[in-house]
Amino acid sequence: MEGKFEELEKELESIEKEMQSLGLHEPEQEKKLMARNTTTKETPEKVTNGYTVSDLAEEFEVTPQEMRRYLRTLEIERPGKSWTWAKKTDPSLKELRPKIREYIKSLGSDKGKKPTAPKKPQEEKSPPKKKVSSRRKVVVEEESE
Repeated sequence: MEGKFEELEKELESIEKEMQSLGLHEPEQEKKLMARNTTTKETPEKVTNGYTVSDLAEEFEVTPQEMRRYLRTLEIERPGKSWTWAKKTDPSLKELRPKIREYIKSLGSDKGKKPTAPKKPQEEKSPPKKKVSSRRKVVVEEESE
């Protein structure tokens, strides 16, 4: 059995040498493919450089979702792909903070709540209409809208 294995290894080596001489076999590329296939996928840690919307939200004691909503309402353009500024003392943030503060004050006690339209007074509902089913002669009550 050992002899057969050694013969196969020699044959494989000769085929690889022949492929290299023809330019068909690139061991570097193969190593890259092998390395890519054997590595386990790990989720990279989120590394944020700079001052994020979460930091800004914490400063104003609101959630990041609320802060993003405020920024969109104030029609503030994002400083990049996400709401992240280079540093806490960024000039655009210095201009932005008073606007946010004013906006939050205008919301009053509804600081964290989404603005809603005032409720309409409820109309009196008419008594439900009676509908007679043609198949079974059953009376079904329907509410009118």
